[in-house]
Amino acid sequence: MFCSGGTIDFAGNYTIPLASELAISKNLTITGAGTASPSSGQNAVRVFNVSDGYANVTLDMLTIAGGNAGSSNGGGIYNAGNLTVTNSTFSGNYAIQGGGIYNAGQSDGDEQHLLRQLRKYKAAASTTIIASL
Repeated sequence: MFCSGGTIDFAGNYTIPLASELAISKNLTITGAGTASPSSGQNAVRVFNVSDGYANVTLDMLTIAGGNAGSSNGGGIYNAGNLTVTNSTFSGNYAIQGGGIYNAGQSDGDEQHLLRQLRKYKAAASTTIIASL
C-alpha cells in the first residue's frame, strides 16, 4: 500500500516475479536505481495497469519484461492515466495491441526511443504510443 504521490525506490538489482498485474490508480513514482525488473514470470500477466485517468505515474530506470495481456491490450503497460517512462527497457511483452505499452491516456517520454525498444520485441499487431515531448 502506498499513499498518493508516493515514491517506490529499488536501490539494488531485482527481478520481481508477479502473480498478478500491478494496478496503479494513484499518483506514483517508481524508480529502479539499480535494475528493477518487474516480470510476469511465465509471461502470464500484464506488468503494469495504470487504471485511473487522473493518476500521474512516472517509471524510471526499469526493465519491464515478460508481460502478457492475452487477448487484451498492453502486455508491459496498459495506460489510461498520465504516464512518464524514462531510461527504461521493454523486453518480451505480448498483447493484441501494444506489446510494450498500450496508451489510452497521456504519455511523456522519448517517443522514438520507446518505438525502437518496442519494435525489438513482441509488439503484436501494433503499438500505440502518444507522447507529449
